[in-house]
Amino acid sequence: MSPRNSWRLPAREKAVRVAGAVTDVPDIVRGSKVGTPTYDEHLEWSKKRAIAYADRGELTEAFSSMASDLEKHPETAKHPAIELGLMLLLTGNLSTPHKMREFIEEFR
Repeated sequence: MSPRNSWRLPAREKAVRVAGAVTDVPDIVRGSKVGTPTYDEHLEWSKKRAIAYADRGELTEAFSSMASDLEKHPETAKHPAIELGLMLLLTGNLSTPHKMREFIEEFR
């Protein structure tokens, strides 16, 4: 394995890198129909990824990550908080890492 590709994991251990950390990917994101995560599992996974961005001060990325991840599960797609969050973000109401984290943690 070349140094350039040394960060890659074996195919059977697929994962996503967020802020240098490896985060498990729910089966539905990998395209597998076996062991599809529940609504709550997928929501928690989405929150964890978005909070990693918010904690680094990457607020737009935090919101984008959350919205994108929620669209990947049939039960979380079209979540009403995505539209609300976009309005809050565009009007400056999610302008600090604390506010963004608080918003993400309140997703249900």
